[in-house]
Amino acid sequence: MATFQSFPIPCSPTTATLYQGTAGSSVTKVFAPRAIIGIGCVSATAGDTLNVRFGNIAGVTATAADWCIPAGTVQFFDLGEEFDRVAIFSASTPKYYAYQFSRT
Repeated sequence: MATFQSFPIPCSPTTATLYQGTAGSSVTKVFAPRAIIGIGCVSATAGDTLNVRFGNIAGVTATAADWCIPAGTVQFFDLGEEFDRVAIFSASTPKYYAYQFSRT
C-alpha cells in the first residue's frame, strides 16, 4: 500500500474547484494546470464505476476502456504540466464528486 508523501490543501469550493453530478455519458471538467484533484464515485450499487481520461485544450472524451474508479472510493491525481481537464464516463448513473486541491 502506498503512503502519502504530502498532504493536499483544499481550495475554497467554487464552481471551478468542486464538481458534483451524476455520470451517465462522458462529461468534461476543467481544472487549473498543476492541480491535485480527488475524484470519488459515490454509489450504493455494487458494480458501479467511473472511468476517467485526462486531457488538455485539444479535448478529451472518456470511455469504458479508461482508468476505473470503483464505487465507494476516492482517488487522487496530480494533473502536472500536460493536463488541465478530466473526462468522466459511466455506463450506469453513479453520483460523483471531483474536487481540486492545492496546486503543486
